[in-house]
Amino acid sequence: MPVSSGPSSGPWRISLKYLRPLALALLLAAPATGNAAFTVTVQEASGPVIAISDGGALDADGLINGSITADTASLNALLTNFSFSSLGGTSSLLGGGPAEVTVSGLVTRLPGADFSTVTITSGDTGFTSGNPKSLVTSVSDTFQNTTSGDLRTFQGVFDATAAGGAFVTSPLFVFIPPNGAGPFNTSNLGFTTPLGVQPSPFDLTTTTVITLGPNPTSGIQSDQFFGSAGVTAPITPTPEPASLTLLATGAVTLLAFRRRKAV
Repeated sequence: MPVSSGPSSGPWRISLKYLRPLALALLLAAPATGNAAFTVTVQEASGPVIAISDGGALDADGLINGSITADTASLNALLTNFSFSSLGGTSSLLGGGPAEVTVSGLVTRLPGADFSTVTITSGDTGFTSGNPKSLVTSVSDTFQNTTSGDLRTFQGVFDATAAGGAFVTSPLFVFIPPNGAGPFNTSNLGFTTPLGVQPSPFDLTTTTVITLGPNPTSGIQSDQFFGSAGVTAPITPTPEPASLTLLATGAVTLLAFRRRKAV
């Protein structure tokens, strides 16, 4: 039976309220692809967790490269109270260098009568680092068109329990913007939590929770956010070429002195 391309009517008419849960069910039921270890997740209130894996179906570039850029059109179709203009994250695991995961994005509040929360995480597993270790967290926000009760929390997590180590969290950072049009900027960059001697490998995770109330009549609420969690360790200095030359010269001089003394 042919399907008309004109306006939906009769038995072919399907309400959007049925399409959203259907699309969500299909995405959540799809087999996992890409790097399942490095993942950004989104969850509205107590709703289902939407996972965006590196190189997976909701990663716009489709590449396993330690960088996630969410397909926001597909993501927003699964959401009810929020809309993302951008969302992404990075992991240093594939590229080497100091262990770190990040998350960033711009989220706005859709029309609604109540306060609502959205939780965004980024995390990866299998990092290694020397000792003693330190957990370093950085976080920043820019709020606009805020109302009373708006806030964002952020926390970084170091987890070496699988290797017999500790589970350590950074302090819980809480940002409460004033009411108004804004923009209201806030940040806390480079906060260090000592970890001491911990084994490798370990996992790193960031958790952001954004709470926004109903939009004011003056505009749409938004939060442009960033967060990172990384592990640092002392770096053993490598002698420079000039230093190596001096060491070699000293060794030769000492050897010559000992031989002369023996004669």
